[in-house]
Amino acid sequence: MSTDQASTTSPLTERLKDPTFSAYFLLRVLFTVAPILFGLDKFFNLLTHPHHWSMYLASWINDIVPGTADQCMYVVGVIEIAAGVLVAVIARRARRRRLRTTARPVAACAAPTWRSRR
Repeated sequence: MSTDQASTTSPLTERLKDPTFSAYFLLRVLFTVAPILFGLDKFFNLLTHPHHWSMYLASWINDIVPGTADQCMYVVGVIEIAAGVLVAVIARRARRRRLRTTARPVAACAAPTWRSRR
């Protein structure tokens, strides 16, 4: 008697066995999580406590930005968080349309060099 058992591995586990997908997945996670964590650090000052950002930035930064160095770093933190969220959203969409978004522009840029070598 033979019985067929269903596979207990998840689809993600199966896909991570592919080196290309695992590299893509690692980069996607890193480029999503890192900017969000670094952006949150600008608000909670874990790396700069107790001196805040004015001690770590060059003094001329206060002269060229409106407000203080701390306020400037808060804006940078918001931009970093937005970048992390944007990478999470766009990476998922771009993977679906990979041929349209990456292959054609690369081919268009590389085509003149290929033609000149012939």
